[in-house]
Amino acid sequence: MCILKVIFIHIIVVLAFCNNAVGQDCNSPLTVCHETELLANDSQFSSPFNSGCLNVSNSAVFEFTTNNSLANPAAFTPYEVDAQIISSSCQEAGIDLNISAAIFQPVDPLDPCGPLTEIASCVTSTDTLSLTSGILNPNTQYFLVVGYNSGGVGVMCDLSVEVSGPPLTIDACCDSEVPSGLSASLNVTGGTAVSGQETYVWQPLNTVDNFSSSNPIATPPVTTVYTVEGEVGNCITTDQVTISVGEAVTVKNTFTPNGDGINDTWTILRIENFDSALITVFDRWGQEVYKTIGYASPWDGTNDGTRLPTGTYYYVIELNSLDVEAEPIVGYVFIAH
Repeated sequence: MCILKVIFIHIIVVLAFCNNAVGQDCNSPLTVCHETELLANDSQFSSPFNSGCLNVSNSAVFEFTTNNSLANPAAFTPYEVDAQIISSSCQEAGIDLNISAAIFQPVDPLDPCGPLTEIASCVTSTDTLSLTSGILNPNTQYFLVVGYNSGGVGVMCDLSVEVSGPPLTIDACCDSEVPSGLSASLNVTGGTAVSGQETYVWQPLNTVDNFSSSNPIATPPVTTVYTVEGEVGNCITTDQVTISVGEAVTVKNTFTPNGDGINDTWTILRIENFDSALITVFDRWGQEVYKTIGYASPWDGTNDGTRLPTGTYYYVIELNSLDVEAEPIVGYVFIAH
C-alpha cells in the first residue's frame, strides 16, 4: 500500500514595509506551495484592500489551492488550514503596528479580483495573529490576505507569515509485486483538474502504456520505482510507487499422483500466461518422460499413460515469450505415491 505523505504547507515570508511601491493584489497573488519559502519585498504590501471585514491601506495576497477530488469525491477528506502572522520584529524595532488578516474565496474563479466570500473572519493584533480557515472545498482557490494601515507613515520592520495545514500533494498508489512479464495498474489522485482533465507525467515513460494518465498500466522488466508528477494549483508535486518484479513462474517441486484427488498433478503457477512454453521432464538417466508445449493439462505423473515410479525427476521449462526475457528454468520435481 502507498502511504500518503504528510507534507505540510510551510512558508516563512519576511517583509520590509514602505509606502512607495507598485501594488500587488488578487490578480498577482503569491502562490503558497508545500516546502516553499517565499521572500516578499515591500512591493507586495503597497495595495489597499477592502472586502468583507478587511479594510487596509497596505496588503499582501497569498493564494493556495486545495486538492482535487473529481476522480473520487468520496475519498476527499475535508480539512482546515491554519495561518500565523508574527510581528515580533516590529515590536523589537519599537513599531506598534496593527496587523490584520483574513481568508477569502473568489466567487468567480475567472475574475479573482471580483466579489470575494469571507471564509475566515479578520483577526487583528500587534503581536501574533492566528486564524483557521474552517472546512475547505476541494479543487478550490483561496486567498490569505494580510494587511495594515500605515497612516501615510513609512514602516520598516519584518513580518513573518506561516501557513500550515494538510498536505497539498498527489497520492500515488499502490506498491505491489508482479511476476516477470506481467503488468500492474498504477493510480494517482489529488491533482488539480485543468478544463475538466487531470494532468500527470509518469516516469519512466517507456514501461507505462499512457504516461499522462491517472491510471496507467505498467509492465516493468525489473523492479521499478515509478515517479508521478502533478499540479495542485500552480504547485508541482510528486509521489512514488514501487512495482517489484518476481519470478515469471513458480514451480512446485513435489506432487502425489495417487488418485486421492489431492495434489494429483504437477503445479506450475502462472504458466497459463505462456501459451508457447516448452516443458520437458527427464528421469535420473536422462530419458525424456514428459514433454508439452503449453500447459493446458497439468502433468499427472505418467509417461504415455504408464504410471511412473516414486522418485526424483528433472525438468527444463522454456517460456518462449516475446515479453519476458528469461533463461530456461531448470530444477527437480519429486513424485511420491
